Amino acid sequence: MERLNGGFAIVAPWLHGILGHRIDLNLARELANRGARVDFFSEWIDQPSVDPVKAALGRATLRLGRAVPSDRTSYAKFARVQYSRSLDRRVAERIAALHAETPYDVVYLIANESHWLPTYVRKRLSKPRPVVAVNVRNIVEDPFMLGYERPWKLLRTLLSPLYPLIHQVEVQRLRQFDTVFSNSDWTSILLDYFYGIRDSPVLSMVDGGFYETPLAVTGTESESYVAVPTAALDRSGERLVREISESVPNLRTFGKRSVAGVPHAGFLLDAELAPFLANATASLVIFDYETLGLLPLESLAAGTPVATLSKQGVRVALKGNPHVRFGESAQELVSAIRELSRLSKDRSWRGSCRESVRRFAPAPAVDQWLVDLRKRSPSGFLAGPPVGAPADATVPRR
Repeated sequence: MERLNGGFAIVAPWLHGILGHRIDLNLARELANRGARVDFFSEWIDQPSVDPVKAALGRATLRLGRAVPSDRTSYAKFARVQYSRSLDRRVAERIAALHAETPYDVVYLIANESHWLPTYVRKRLSKPRPVVAVNVRNIVEDPFMLGYERPWKLLRTLLSPLYPLIHQVEVQRLRQFDTVFSNSDWTSILLDYFYGIRDSPVLSMVDGGFYETPLAVTGTESESYVAVPTAALDRSGERLVREISESVPNLRTFGKRSVAGVPHAGFLLDAELAPFLANATASLVIFDYETLGLLPLESLAAGTPVATLSKQGVRVALKGNPHVRFGESAQELVSAIRELSRLSKDRSWRGSCRESVRRFAPAPAVDQWLVDLRKRSPSGFLAGPPVGAPADATVPRR
């Protein structure tokens, strides 16, 4: 593992719970474990999440603007953090203050908001200026492409005439970054199609705890269950899960929402989620969006195969993976669950399930991220170890 002594500013401006921020938190933690100075900047975090975020960061330092009592998602807040420059200015000022003491090599934004950040980083940070990169999680076109059962249908319809303007603004903002990453191969395809950003590298990462969970093989039929996350279920997804439960009675949902008539395990904390997935015979993952969520990867990392709809995000990333089955109908998914549940009785097969997504573990994912970052960085930034140097050689500062 390569040792680092550079400075990294990881930016997640608006953090409402840690479930949607595993990539940014794992990146900060892994870089800090390698000896780098890592500051994690967030302007707002809901109060209950502050301590879990600090724990998830490990040796990295949280640079928090303010904790708020509650942080309810709304279109007003979405618009504010997306298109208000004041948030980006505040974040840049806080980065600049620390950069003046000890320069950062990289400012890395992992968010759909604060895409004005490069403008203010370049204005406020003294030389040597850092590489400014972004990890795009969802493109701004997503709200206009999602199914009608998504919330705020009327508001999305009213906003749709503004789409050409919104698109042009985002084109200008993304072009300010030194390099653009994405969170999945599918998002990279969309960046190419909508923005002409070709071959954007991917950073997606599964928490190391999923790979460390003991591989489980359920002994009896009465003990077995199929794990079903509910975070991304819309009403049509709920109907599909209920229909599948008529043929597969051992479905067990988990998350903040339940599905009528299906046993529910409740909301699972990080320490509970990995063993819950590992002890399932299969996971049934139903998305209402096309991008690749982490749950299929987390299930596979825990050694549990996945049955899922043929959405583009998961199909592009996992097509050909022998531990994933795709279906379009309830009957196809029932058949997939039964086949995977039978195969998962073999411990060695579950081990190969885990290995099929080993590249998403923190160490190899960050290794590849550093390679991709260096390829696309201006000369002199993040120079790698000298040719012939040992793998743990220190990366020199500029």
